[in-house]
Amino acid sequence: MLWREWKEMQRRNETIVEAFMQGQTMCALAAQHRVSRIRIGQIIKAAGVERHEGGASLRARLKRQNRKGKRPEKSFPILGTGTSVAAM
Repeated sequence: MLWREWKEMQRRNETIVEAFMQGQTMCALAAQHRVSRIRIGQIIKAAGVERHEGGASLRARLKRQNRKGKRPEKSFPILGTGTSVAAM
């Protein structure tokens, strides 16, 4: 492998890791860079990034955080009474 090719591959790998950390999925990255999803996982692992630190896990975590607090408290039922706070 030539030096230039190696540098291009390093840049590609850095781009993959950055996109993964921003929430892009491994499948989407694989399609974009024309490599397998398994290879994307290997690149991410070699960079020292865990799978739960980005990709779909990151997107799901952000979605859960955004959902918290969306329902008003008065819509929660009072356990054991069969009524809600709004009915009181």
